[in-house]
Amino acid sequence: MTIPYPTLHELTSIAQKHHFSFPEAVPTPWAGATSRVFPLGNYVIKVPFDDPNAIQAVMTDAWVGPLLHGHGIPTQELLVLDDSRETFVVPFSISRRVQPAVSLDRFSGHSDLVAHAWEAVGRHLAIVHRITSDADVPLPLRTFRQSEEFDPRPWAEELHAAGMLEDADAIWLLELLNDLAPHVHASEPMTLCHGDVNAANVLVHPASGQFLALIDWAGAGWLDPAWDFAGVSLDVVPSLLAGHRSVDPIPDDHCAEARICWVQIQMRLFFARSSTDRTKKDLKRDVEQIRRFTTAAGLVAPL
Repeated sequence: MTIPYPTLHELTSIAQKHHFSFPEAVPTPWAGATSRVFPLGNYVIKVPFDDPNAIQAVMTDAWVGPLLHGHGIPTQELLVLDDSRETFVVPFSISRRVQPAVSLDRFSGHSDLVAHAWEAVGRHLAIVHRITSDADVPLPLRTFRQSEEFDPRPWAEELHAAGMLEDADAIWLLELLNDLAPHVHASEPMTLCHGDVNAANVLVHPASGQFLALIDWAGAGWLDPAWDFAGVSLDVVPSLLAGHRSVDPIPDDHCAEARICWVQIQMRLFFARSSTDRTKKDLKRDVEQIRRFTTAAGLVAPL
């Protein structure tokens, strides 16, 4: 996989073609999993890596973002999707920046303001989750359903055997997963989802913390809405849920907390197995957070 990196000449040509200020130097990009995003004044240019999945992600972002903007979801305004491949070997998009704004992971305001921002995200996700027909979306999107291949219980056993999970935590976690499994496999509604809700993709006003936009729709897909609660701290899930439920219940709301807890555990154990950066201490902290959530949600497994 090659990773295109625009030259100053290429960025200047793009700016000239699309009538905005020329850059004086190649700006430092924001690096993501599938692309680099270059800020140019009031605009951003998203350039995917030269890989079919990365290119598809940028195309998905460029199509789904404007679609949901039409449904009242605040997001960046797409100005150009250039698939000519005259400038780069890959397509790229140009969007107008949301300003003044800072991502929620960089917001330093009071915790109450952070909670209010997450509630606003939840209210807008409720609108996204109303979309249940692929006839409403003009391109194929990824999908995922639970299966034995992705059951986190063997992962917990593997991490326990490797010494990453303490005995008591492993026993408790496996009992919890056994309690959750019937709810997860009996109920898996499919709706349109953002697919990568996290604090870096939530823009707020830098002073007030007011929610401004939910950005980066590259991971959008047909998923259980529980997945839109999987990429955040479990401690902020109650705020997201409160915002969502103030507009609409979560699809199959009677077991929403159980499904959210399951996918959160899936994510955490998956990365603990596959990442060399995760430590036993990190996993211990994850288990403590899961305990707090399950206690508050009434999902506590037997001790």
